[in-house]
Amino acid sequence: MVPQPVRSPERETAISDERLKKNMAPIDDALTRLLSLRGFSFEWIDPTLGQKREMGVLAQDVEKVFPDLVQILTDRKFVNYQGLIPVLIEALRELRGQVVELRDRVLA
Repeated sequence: MVPQPVRSPERETAISDERLKKNMAPIDDALTRLLSLRGFSFEWIDPTLGQKREMGVLAQDVEKVFPDLVQILTDRKFVNYQGLIPVLIEALRELRGQVVELRDRVLA
């Protein structure tokens, strides 16, 4: 069962209680994997999917590096955008580590 977001006009939340999780593992090489994704602005071919310009990624690209974040329903691929947030956090941590290392080299 996939936890459903709690929606309200003010915010959207998802259950994330450590007591409910098992088999937790770090997200390895987050920065490199994240940088392989490309962001786009686009318009839908099918106007029933939306008529305004939107931004997103390609599910096919996400599937190559984060297959758990792509789901196929009715022959269409869907991306769990909320699932990209932990990847972004870890990528920032990796990037910060690189900045600190470079700073320390410059100051040495």
